[in-house]
Amino acid sequence: MFKKYLNPDSRIYHFFETAWNLILVNLLTLLCSIPIITVGASLSAMYDVLLRIRRKEEGVIHRGFFASFRRNFVQATILWVMFALVFLSFAVDYRFTVLYPETFPVPVRYVVITAAFLVFMVFLYVFPLQSHFENSIFMTIRNAAILSFSKIFRTIPMALVWVIPWAILNFSFPLMPLVLMLGISFPAYVGVCLYDKTFRLLEENQSAAEMEIKMETENE
Repeated sequence: MFKKYLNPDSRIYHFFETAWNLILVNLLTLLCSIPIITVGASLSAMYDVLLRIRRKEEGVIHRGFFASFRRNFVQATILWVMFALVFLSFAVDYRFTVLYPETFPVPVRYVVITAAFLVFMVFLYVFPLQSHFENSIFMTIRNAAILSFSKIFRTIPMALVWVIPWAILNFSFPLMPLVLMLGISFPAYVGVCLYDKTFRLLEENQSAAEMEIKMETENE
């Protein structure tokens, strides 16, 4: 009976292997995000490894993570600073609507919340794209915006699943160790599962475009 569960091809074995990998990725992401400025590189590395886990191409987790961290550090850091400043401005605006309701009525607060949620939907695709495709900062943000709204029925579940860790902390603080183990990697992995098919199509289109360019160059 136990031999059946220890078989690498069994679903039980795959489940526990994936769970352990998610815990490891979560801890690496948290540790590498401690300086704050490195959050972008950590998220890029996390999404890179999670996509490999999804496709069963993970290899050695920590090596892949740190290799991606170094490769994406500069551009991912710039992207992180940009979005962090945007989210900080939304937080300040929201705070003002709470402190000064006479000046900023409730509808203004809802506008701020809606705008922040829309930006967050774009944010969900920025670092996966950064980790997987070579593009400029502008093109990465542009492509993230296109994906977030063209795949809206996948994007919304991707965004809502991030509520789970915060809900656990608010309603059951003793479960905080669970959040520390899976609070980042699990919601991100759900997102990976949702956009993996889209990324495969993008990879095929990119390969076809590169092949076309190569053929045109050879003909010249």
